[in-house]
Amino acid sequence: MDRNGCAKRGVGLSSGQLAFGAPVSISSYIRTTGDGTQANWLERLTPTQKTFKVPVRINEGNSFTLGNGSPLSQMRIYSVDNMLAKHVLPQSCVDLVGGVKGLTQSDQIASITPPGRLGNLSLSAYASGEDAIILHFCNPSSSEATTPPGAYSFLAVH
Repeated sequence: MDRNGCAKRGVGLSSGQLAFGAPVSISSYIRTTGDGTQANWLERLTPTQKTFKVPVRINEGNSFTLGNGSPLSQMRIYSVDNMLAKHVLPQSCVDLVGGVKGLTQSDQIASITPPGRLGNLSLSAYASGEDAIILHFCNPSSSEATTPPGAYSFLAVH
């Protein structure tokens, strides 16, 4: 070691790596300067935007856009607890309202997981206002069905 605590046999500046197994430099990692005109660039970082060759863009204000889709600012898994069982008559639908703190009217609901089997029932859901969700059950069969009681989880996208 020298008087500054550095090993006497280190690597030259052009041979250092970002981490073990990493390319020699950031420019090597992104393959070019990321000006967007070179065909082989992988990502570009500017003061206001980080752009990936895969069509993902993170915009100012913490929203991101994938491909040509709508900007997304939040994805969150919620749970609505203690939903009671309800009978659904043949060839009819029933709405159950549940309280969900943090859900907004503009949230889109996806990936609903019921607490049990639905049988012949179909299930969709939508935000019905601030902190509220409507679970919409339909029974296309010729016999009565019952909604599963318990906690329903779902993904809300804003």
